[in-house]
Amino acid sequence: MDGNKTVVLVFSISDSVSDKDYSGAGKGKTEKWLPLLRNLIEKMQPHLVLTGSGLDEKECSVRLALEMHSVCALDINAIRQTESGFIIKRPVQGLQLEAEFSCPFPSPASPCFFTMAQGGCNIGEGINLPAPLVIHYEEPPATAVAESLIDKDIIFAGGRGLGKKENATALSGLVKNLNESTHINVDCAVGASRPAVWNGWFPPSAMIGLSGISVRPKLIVTFGISGCAPFMHGIEKSEKIISVNSDADAAIFASSDIGLCADANEVIRLLHTKIEEEQ
Repeated sequence: MDGNKTVVLVFSISDSVSDKDYSGAGKGKTEKWLPLLRNLIEKMQPHLVLTGSGLDEKECSVRLALEMHSVCALDINAIRQTESGFIIKRPVQGLQLEAEFSCPFPSPASPCFFTMAQGGCNIGEGINLPAPLVIHYEEPPATAVAESLIDKDIIFAGGRGLGKKENATALSGLVKNLNESTHINVDCAVGASRPAVWNGWFPPSAMIGLSGISVRPKLIVTFGISGCAPFMHGIEKSEKIISVNSDADAAIFASSDIGLCADANEVIRLLHTKIEEEQ
């Protein structure tokens, strides 16, 4: 492909949070930007989308790449164009080494998404960069979902282990049925891990952990959540933790009062059945 025919979209978010400060990231901001970026990509049909190094910019890139079944690489140090595609360089092996990767030219319907390293990115031959699109953000008021999570005594939280959006919807339906049941007097809310939110299975306001909110329920039940440190930070003040995960070595079991090694989706299905029997 001729370099002057390569369409490039560059965007930067004016207050995107850095990797060193997780506390302000992931508060649902990207939900405002994603529709705009989808629209721009549809209109411009770029082959390459370059973004800054902030967490919010990375989230946008990862989520859009997943949606469009495209390529995404984070923290690239250099990029150049060849006759067959793009060559990028990025750190590997705990940032101790630098490796070179090749990406074939994508179709304009699914461009390559790359985020630039914090120290900058060397733009090589064949790529003509336009002026970056800068997105400004004003902090919205706290959402009702986030507020309800903080106030709830019982939270059912879903993670990447649920596998797909339909299973996440089943978990949300379970909580809805529990709240509406005339035989079970509970008031529950739905939470989620960051990967599950980034996959689009739950709203950003449901995100628990360093990238979302911290909760302190009397009971939290997790389904398909491995127990990485950022998520555990968000639930550490919970009185009781029950975890369901098919991986017997999942880290979350070490911090759980009760751990069940089982298929999370099957447990959700059985709970649905039990509630229906009680109606």
